[in-house]
Amino acid sequence: MIGLRGRGSIDPVRVLLDLPISASRDCIETRDIAQLQLNQVREKLAALRSLEHRLEFKDMASPAKAGGCCG
Repeated sequence: MIGLRGRGSIDPVRVLLDLPISASRDCIETRDIAQLQLNQVREKLAALRSLEHRLEFKDMASPAKAGGCCG
């Protein structure tokens, strides 16, 4: 199996887009590799959305927003 664990990199997606369908790699294997990568991308997106919401909450709760010393 091709190494697709390029954290923080778009290289694994490029690898997927360049996957050839050949006698040694049939379309089922290619689909499975693509599905694995899609699942990883979705997990990363969910984690990033969660981080985004936490950061937005911290921004709303900051002293500057409440008229504190930083505002």
